[in-house]
Amino acid sequence: MKKCSSVLCSRWYHYLLAFALVVGMLIVRFNLPVGFGERPILILFILPVIISALIGGLGPGIVATILAAALTGYNMPPAGKLEIRSGYDLFQWIMLIIDGLIVSIISEWLHSMRHKESSRRLQIETANAALQVSEEKYRNLIDNIPERIFVKDKDLAYLSCNEHYAADLGIQTTDICGKTDHDFYPADLAEKYRADDVRVMESGHTMSFEENYKLLGRDTWIYTIKTPIIDKNGNIAGILGIFSDITEKKQADEIIRAREKYLQAILHTTAEGFWVINSQGLVTEVNDAYCFMSGYTKDEIIGMRIKDLDADEDPADTAARIKRVITNSSELFEVRHKRKDGSIWPLEVSATWLNEYGGQIICFCHDLTEQKKAQQELTHSHNLMRYIIDHTNSSVAVHDKELKYIYASQRYLNAYKINGINVIGKHHYEIFPDLPQKWRDVHQRALAGEVLKSDRDSYVRDDGSVEWTRWECRPWYEADNSVGGIIVYTEVITDWVLAEEALRKSEKHLTALIAASPLAIISVDLEGNVKSWNSAAERIFGWTQNEVIGKMLPIVPKDKAYEFDKFRNRIINGAVYTDLELKRQSKDGRLIDISISTAPIHDKNGEIAEIIALVTDITDRKKIEAERIKLQDQLMQAQKMESVGRLAGGVAHDFNNKLGVILGYTELALSKIEHDNTITDYLKQISTAAQRSAEITRQLLAFARKQTISPRALILNDTIDGMINMLQRLIGENIDLSWLPGKDTWYVMMDPAQLDQILVNLCVNARDAISGTGKITIETANSVIDKEFCSDKPEFIPGDFVTLTVSDNGCGMDKDTITNLFEPFFTTKDVGKGTGLGLATVYGIIKQNNGFINVYSEPGQGSMFRIYLPAYKTAAENTDDECSKNTKPAAGHEKILLVEDEPSILEMTKTMLEMLGYTVLAADSPAKALNLAETHDGNIDLLMTDVIMPEMNGDALAKQIKAIHPKLKLLFMSGYTADVIGHHGVLDVEVYFIQKPFSIKDLALKIRQAIED
Repeated sequence: MKKCSSVLCSRWYHYLLAFALVVGMLIVRFNLPVGFGERPILILFILPVIISALIGGLGPGIVATILAAALTGYNMPPAGKLEIRSGYDLFQWIMLIIDGLIVSIISEWLHSMRHKESSRRLQIETANAALQVSEEKYRNLIDNIPERIFVKDKDLAYLSCNEHYAADLGIQTTDICGKTDHDFYPADLAEKYRADDVRVMESGHTMSFEENYKLLGRDTWIYTIKTPIIDKNGNIAGILGIFSDITEKKQADEIIRAREKYLQAILHTTAEGFWVINSQGLVTEVNDAYCFMSGYTKDEIIGMRIKDLDADEDPADTAARIKRVITNSSELFEVRHKRKDGSIWPLEVSATWLNEYGGQIICFCHDLTEQKKAQQELTHSHNLMRYIIDHTNSSVAVHDKELKYIYASQRYLNAYKINGINVIGKHHYEIFPDLPQKWRDVHQRALAGEVLKSDRDSYVRDDGSVEWTRWECRPWYEADNSVGGIIVYTEVITDWVLAEEALRKSEKHLTALIAASPLAIISVDLEGNVKSWNSAAERIFGWTQNEVIGKMLPIVPKDKAYEFDKFRNRIINGAVYTDLELKRQSKDGRLIDISISTAPIHDKNGEIAEIIALVTDITDRKKIEAERIKLQDQLMQAQKMESVGRLAGGVAHDFNNKLGVILGYTELALSKIEHDNTITDYLKQISTAAQRSAEITRQLLAFARKQTISPRALILNDTIDGMINMLQRLIGENIDLSWLPGKDTWYVMMDPAQLDQILVNLCVNARDAISGTGKITIETANSVIDKEFCSDKPEFIPGDFVTLTVSDNGCGMDKDTITNLFEPFFTTKDVGKGTGLGLATVYGIIKQNNGFINVYSEPGQGSMFRIYLPAYKTAAENTDDECSKNTKPAAGHEKILLVEDEPSILEMTKTMLEMLGYTVLAADSPAKALNLAETHDGNIDLLMTDVIMPEMNGDALAKQIKAIHPKLKLLFMSGYTADVIGHHGVLDVEVYFIQKPFSIKDLALKIRQAIED
């Protein structure tokens, strides 16, 4: 209805025209001559209907038809009666209606077709205009974007390109059509582009290429995208290409990467700790400084939660702190973290929230350990200073420049009876309102910068008693050197004054006391002539009173005369000396060590008239003191050696266990690989390095006197004879090695390997002291040490000894070097040329064998090391084991119960034993070993057990298992030091023991010894 209404409204003039035409025809009808007849001429009404239909279409045509039919019917005779009296009239009337309808319908159809055609032409014109605008916009867009764009047909000939691409080629956009890459690029580059195009067309997929070219003398990076063009039939009709210059982006990326690397380097080299956590508290990044602080590796920390590192906060506290950092963007706080070893250290953390990368908290930390320690030390120092001030003889009060109390010592509060008052911050005159003007003047002068003092001042107390004081009032200064206030020192000297008065009254008694004093009391005048000389001076120096009075002081040696004159002049000028130690001579010419205290004597006018000296003979005391210092140095050296020994013993077990695993598995691997295999060389290098590491451990243990040894009775000459050739090769042909064996030397009880260590270390040390050619001499001799010889050598003991002397004519040593000679890691050699353990090892071996060593050397005069080893008077037994000469590991078939609490050592040793042919029952604890011993069917031939284990030691385990298997043989092993597993560093002779780390050959030998014993 709305549509029809709209159409009607849009054609109202057509309806008006139809109505006018029909009415006009009616008027014409009535005005026609009568000749036309009385009936209406229907054609006259058909014409307006046709005209209305042709002009207005269906609606106006039907309106005109209806109107014409009505008027015609109404006007047919008889007019106005609406009667149809003639069939012809009815026919014409019907034809009028039919013709009107047909003409209206045909007219409407013609109108519709014309309108459609008009609309279609309008749409085409509009579409063409829009297309032209769109193409113009597209062309402008393509030409103005920075990328280079081109289109090729399926034969790879150019169809078009944008202006940037044409500009690069130096042509107009219209010049490219129909040309190929060969028209613009070198042949090789053109072929490469063509190959890329072919791959895109064959694959039917978009491809991208990032390539580097040398253009105009610089490296240029090009990024190209090529995509196939699909026609309406789905076939590839060509290629669309887009490429851009990404050189600047590449350079920017490189700068960013360099910047990131630079920042990473800063973060990982800064001394401050740094880590990153996400909003859940998970550590995502950490620097080396924090790893060093915490003891964790970077891989261990990353992935941990911050609550695992915090020592105090619980998860709720940590979550709350993270929330505060996120809310406030940053926070500065102090926390305590746990190191990997369980220790805790304080740190100050600066945390910042970043929204990037999903949200992160960047944390920098500063280790507060030293700061906290410094604060504690400062507090301690402050408390100590306060303690000292509170307990000094002087009362101390500190005021600011307004004379308000800043500090008052306890003695001050007690002395002035204000102990119950809190004086801090109060004015001095408020506490003492009746203070005399004299003191007020003193305070003002001190605030002006003066230092005022009195050695003797009196005041009357409230009770009428007189007190004597010694006081000093001085200013104290701010950092800008302005006066900040005053300090008042007061000391009550009433007792001293009273004593002085009493002293004057007893002056005569004092003279008698001087005469009877055990101290030499001497006085001289200003010229140095003796004025008084008591009996003690006569006893100490030998001159009688008559021999010295009035004469120059005779006790000053001639070479000390100038020094004495300076000393005397200083005293005359007011200097006082107390317990000054000097050397003076006696009457018989001996030099005597004395302690002298001097003071000037004033006459009644206050002028210095004489000098008095109190002299004590300290010759004996000095000797005792020198001996005490020497003994103290020896004690400190012994304690130092013991400390390093404990350190060496502490690391030996774990270190030897790890070396045992390395050496064992290396040896097993070597046994499984062909000798010409390259891996064999690598494994041998590993084995050599591990053996050297084990040797360093043995050297430390030897120095600490804690290595496990197997002593035997030796004649040094026989053992050294077998070493001479090896020692000569060791020191080189340019050095002459002289061997001077003593006759009929006694036996010594020691491990031959230790003797080897002593000689090798001393000869190498001597070789390094010789520049060019030289000589080393080795000597042996018997020596009897008596008590007199030991009197000035506390480390020596009387007895029979065999001496081993190694001397050289090298560069020698000064006293400082000799003092530190046997300290571990002390060396005078260049870096990399010595470990500093050689002579320390020698010292440790000698002490372990109850011997001692004497060193004599002077710079440029060579050195001599003389070693004293206790003589062993029992004949030596031949303890050499023939099976030790066997180069092949001895195998067996017996059954061995192996007990080891270290899993890696247990598995490695089990593998070794099985390789040697033994049947092995392995247990990783004493409890499991006992269970195997009880439940195992058949005999167990050997128990091989670690000595130190958590549940029980190896000795206790052996006793329990021997109760089950009485014929069981024993072999102990350990990586601990000898003082832990033996007695005084020496294992019992009847006990079989193998030291970790051990080789298959050593293991095979020890097992056969233990089983076949």
